[in-house]
Amino acid sequence: MENEDKVQIKFKVERELAEKFVLAAKLNKDYSVHVLNQLMIQYISDSFSNASKDVSRTSIKGFNSNQSNNYGNKEVQSSSSGNVHRNSNTKITSEMVKIAYEYAKKVYSGNLTRQEGKLAISKETGMNPGSAQDYITGFIAMIEGREYRRTMSNLGTEYFLENIKKDFGERAFQLAIEATEKHIKYYNSLGYGQLKAKEDIVRKLKEALGNFEF
Repeated sequence: MENEDKVQIKFKVERELAEKFVLAAKLNKDYSVHVLNQLMIQYISDSFSNASKDVSRTSIKGFNSNQSNNYGNKEVQSSSSGNVHRNSNTKITSEMVKIAYEYAKKVYSGNLTRQEGKLAISKETGMNPGSAQDYITGFIAMIEGREYRRTMSNLGTEYFLENIKKDFGERAFQLAIEATEKHIKYYNSLGYGQLKAKEDIVRKLKEALGNFEF
C-alpha cells in the first residue's frame, strides 16, 4: 500500500551535477533523499520567513500564522546556497549543547555515522535534525582546524571550545580556535553583521591561556 503522506517528484538535472551530488552525499555519509528533504525544508523556511516579514509590514488582516506548523518559525542555520543565518525562535539549551558535544565526539571517533549521530541528538534533545548535524559538522571542523559555515549558538561555541581543550589537549584547542576564527571571518564577510559575541569568546579563551602561542 502506498504511503499517502508522500509524493514522487521527477525532474531532470545536469548529469555532472547529479553525479557530484551523489558523491558528496556518500562522502558525508548521508542519504541523497534526506539531503534533498533538508534542502527543501530550508528553502521553504526561507520563503515562509520572507513572506511573513512582508505580511507583517503590510499588516494584512485575518492572517493567522500557526507557530508550530509554520516552517518560518523553525530554526535554520543555513540556506540551501550556504548562506548562514539563524531563526532565533528556537532555543538551544545548555543541555542540548552538552549532549550534542558527546555525540559529535562519537561521530568523530568513528563509533557513529553522521546520520546516526544527528538522529540520536534530535531524539534525545528535541533539537532540529538539521541543527544537530550542524553541531556535528562544526565539532569535526574545529578538531581539524577547518572553516565551518553553518553557525552554532554562542553557548555551543564556548562549550565546544572549552571541552575540546579539556578532552583533546592544547593543540586541538588551538585548531578549534583557528576554525572558529575562520568561521567568524566568513560570516562577517556576508554582510549580515558581525559576530562580536563569538569574537569575545575566542579572545577570552585565548587570553586565559596566557603565553600559549597561536
